[in-house]
Formats: sequence, C-alpha cells, structure tokens
Amino acid sequence: MQMSYRGAWLHIDCMHRCFHEPVISAKPGGRHGGGASLTSFGIEVIRHYRAMEADAPAALAKRLEAL
Repeated sequence: MQMSYRGAWLHIDCMHRCFHEPVISAKPGGRHGGGASLTSFGIEVIRHYRAMEADAPAALAKRLEAL
C-alpha cells in the first residue's frame, strides 16, 4: 500500500474515533508475534464501502454528463 506503519495506525485510530465499534483488533507481540485483524464490524464497514463504490458511477452519471 506504500504507507508507513505509523500512517496506517493513524488512519485506524481515526476510524476507531468515527465509529461506535472498533474496526481492527490488534494483538501486541512485536516483530515475531502479534498482529492485527479486522473485527466483524470492520468487515461490515468494508462491505458497505465497496457497495457505495459500486453504486457511485450510476448515482453520479447525470451530474457528470452535465459537466
């Protein structure tokens, strides 16, 4: 993704402040353990986002044509 580790965590922190549930679950452990994974709510967020991406071209078609 060409994003720094810190940059990724800043984005995740922002999402955690915007939503009522965490989107990522992290386990400490450093270089040889730990990790992060999507929560079930995080999976739902991505599902809805992808649906909005798919809907956007049709929703914007009239406006784009006018321009």
